[in-house]
Amino acid sequence: MDPGQIVQDLHYKKGLPMELIQIILRYTFCPQPQILLDDIKSYTSSMKQILEQYYKYWQLFEFEPDENYLSWLENDMIRYANSDQPTILGPQPKLQDILGRLFCKKTSWLLLFNSKRGSKAVANMFWGLFTIKERTEFVQTGFN
Repeated sequence: MDPGQIVQDLHYKKGLPMELIQIILRYTFCPQPQILLDDIKSYTSSMKQILEQYYKYWQLFEFEPDENYLSWLENDMIRYANSDQPTILGPQPKLQDILGRLFCKKTSWLLLFNSKRGSKAVANMFWGLFTIKERTEFVQTGFN
C-alpha cells in the first residue's frame, strides 16, 4: 500500500493526529534484522510441527481427545531444558541459561512455573526462549 494512502486513511478516515501517524510510519517502514526474522519463522514453523507431533503421538495411545498432550509437551520441554534432570534438584546450568534470556531474570523461575499459567502458555514461553538450534534439537529428540 502506498504510504500516502496510509496517511490519508489514518488521518481522514480514522481521525488520528498527524504526529501519531508519523510515529507509526517510522515503525512501519523499519526493516528488521534477518536473524530476528529467521527466529520468528523458526518459532512459527517448528511450534506447529511439534504440536502436531505431540497431538498425533497422544492419539496413538488412544487417549481421550483433549488438551492434555500440551501438559506432556510442557513437561518434555522442561526436562529437555533441565538436561534431563528432575527439577526438584533445581535448575541445571542449561535451564538457567535459557531462563536467563527472560527480561525479568530474578523472577523468571516463578513466572515460568506459576501454576495459574496453562501448559500451552508455558510451552509457548519455552519455545520462544529456545534458540533455533535448541528448537531443532528438541523436534528431533522430542519425546525420547
